[in-house]
Amino acid sequence: MEINPKRKILVFLGVILLIALGALTTDLYVDWMWFKSINLQSVFLTTLLTKVFLRLIVGLGFFTVFLINFLATRQTLINLTLNKSPDNIIRLQKPFWEKFLEGRGLIIFFIVSSLLLAYIFSAVASDNWIVVQQYLHASSFGIIDPIFQQDVGFYIFKLPFYQLIYNYLIAGIIISAIAVTIIYLLSSPKAIFKKPFTEFTRAKVHLSVLIATFFIIKAWGYKLDSYGLLYSANEIMYGAGYTDIHARLLAYQTLCIVALLCAVAIIGNLYFRRLKWVGISIALLITTSLLLGVFYPAMIQKFRVIPNQFTVEEPYIAYNIAYTQKAYGLDKIKRENFPVENTLTPTDLKENEATINSIRLWDWQPLQQTYSQLQELWPYYTFKDMDIDRYMIEGNYRQVMLSVREMVQSKLPPQAQTWVNQKLKYTHGYGVAMSPVNEVTAEGLPTFFIKNIPPESSIESLTLVRPEIYYGEETNDYVIVNTKTSEFNYPMGEHNIESVYQAVSGVQLSSIFRRVMFAMAFGDYKLLLSHDLTPNSQILYNRNIHERVRKVAPFLRYDYDPYPVVSGGKVYWIQDAYTVSSLYPYSEPTEGWGNYVRNSVKVVIDAYDGSMSFYVTDNEDPIIRSYQLIFPQLFRPLEVMPADLKQHLRYPEDLFLVQAKMYATYHMQNTRIFYYKEDIRTRSLPAS
Repeated sequence: MEINPKRKILVFLGVILLIALGALTTDLYVDWMWFKSINLQSVFLTTLLTKVFLRLIVGLGFFTVFLINFLATRQTLINLTLNKSPDNIIRLQKPFWEKFLEGRGLIIFFIVSSLLLAYIFSAVASDNWIVVQQYLHASSFGIIDPIFQQDVGFYIFKLPFYQLIYNYLIAGIIISAIAVTIIYLLSSPKAIFKKPFTEFTRAKVHLSVLIATFFIIKAWGYKLDSYGLLYSANEIMYGAGYTDIHARLLAYQTLCIVALLCAVAIIGNLYFRRLKWVGISIALLITTSLLLGVFYPAMIQKFRVIPNQFTVEEPYIAYNIAYTQKAYGLDKIKRENFPVENTLTPTDLKENEATINSIRLWDWQPLQQTYSQLQELWPYYTFKDMDIDRYMIEGNYRQVMLSVREMVQSKLPPQAQTWVNQKLKYTHGYGVAMSPVNEVTAEGLPTFFIKNIPPESSIESLTLVRPEIYYGEETNDYVIVNTKTSEFNYPMGEHNIESVYQAVSGVQLSSIFRRVMFAMAFGDYKLLLSHDLTPNSQILYNRNIHERVRKVAPFLRYDYDPYPVVSGGKVYWIQDAYTVSSLYPYSEPTEGWGNYVRNSVKVVIDAYDGSMSFYVTDNEDPIIRSYQLIFPQLFRPLEVMPADLKQHLRYPEDLFLVQAKMYATYHMQNTRIFYYKEDIRTRSLPAS
């Protein structure tokens, strides 16, 4: 029996749809179980529901717009089938295309086309979920911009949402106009070009409404563009200058009015048949755009600004300095004179003995090589990075250097790189190595506070009780714990010391359904076939700490260098996180950072169980206040951070470098000195 070709197509499309839905469902399920395992289900649901709601709203809106416009062309298409044949003979059998145009086929085609276009636009919309949430949970900065007298929060929380709405509206109108124009041109070009032009057809009315709507939306766009002047990159400063305020702003305000006049003229033309109104209004828009948008600003710049640049630009330079300092926190820097006197005495040395004793002798690069030679111990361990910290040791603050000993399964011998070894047995790194920065042995080697496997500590307060490292910077693959295969800890003579994972922080593979879902998600069928797994087995994934924090809070920017801390017998990672924006008025941007930054969050990650705590360190930051409203279960006050961990918080290097770069120019508060760049500073670089 031969299968109908239409049925073959439907079956094929059904299979494709099922595969796509299966992949989507699998990813959602695996993500949900991960967020559940770290007790952050609310973060997952808030993000997911916002994306779904946004897709539905945008998709429904675009579907409605496209379908209405498509259906408006239907009568013109139907009219094609009403023309009589030259011999006035009524045909008993209509051609297929006539049946298609007169029947449900055309409507179904329009619905499917509208759905497809709406799906494409809604898919893009879901990426802007945080823009919508910040609009709904806006916070005030308490700082007013000097031009439009708007709170800075308007530009950071409101303006992106308005621009998003504008972009969707203008795109919807343009796509609709192009689509229906193509339909009219292919089906009945006379409907558009029929003369006289004052005689209106359905097509002309339809296109007139679309064009008028375009100009109404464009008028709003000119209003939004005027706010964008605050981010102008001028020759001597950043932000709106004299020409922007006295010429370009006037152009946008005028164009806004002219665009509305164009819309009125086009709609009025439908009733009064005054086609020249349309031509005059559109010509006026083009002329205004050229004269006020191009030539007038150029004349103002050449004949008013350049001959008197400092005089006319001085107030705007002052805005640039003040707002840049506020955006980067440079306004909080306290300046103090530090007179240098060559009067060093033994008393001075005695009073600063603790500082002198912490002067660093070791450079991190050769020390990392030394650590690798002395403390990696086996080829499958690695020290990825060296970090500097300070600890209270015997009543004194001591500066130390330390590194985490992580497991890299790819460094196992080739014959040992089996699935069981990589996923079930060699699951974790082990301990840290730590040494003071200012001590060297007689052999020229570091003096270790913590060394070897199992960890040996010469300082009681630094004893490691839980040295296993399941979460780190090199833990890129999933592993499964609590299986029938014991986990490798470290070798001891001819035997291996093994361990069993004691935390409940992964996802239990307690059913065949879960094993199927994870096998599909990771593309690993061995999750289904392995006899080593039990209902109590836990799968640990998203273990890389860089990936881990970004999966929870992708809207934050993270410092490039998280650092380990030994506290309470365990190893923790501390990750600095920043709130950033590119929309702070008059603030000079930094490449890759935007033009506003605050170190408002410290993230603590447990290297053993992977638990994460996001602590807010700057309650005055309006952006983090907005995020707290969006995710009330995610952020915690700094006051609840364990006291010992709080002792290890530090000023992040990334932030320091960004602020230092901006301070090199924006320490100049005098507008004349700033204009002539008389006191630009440069940061000293380390010796090569």
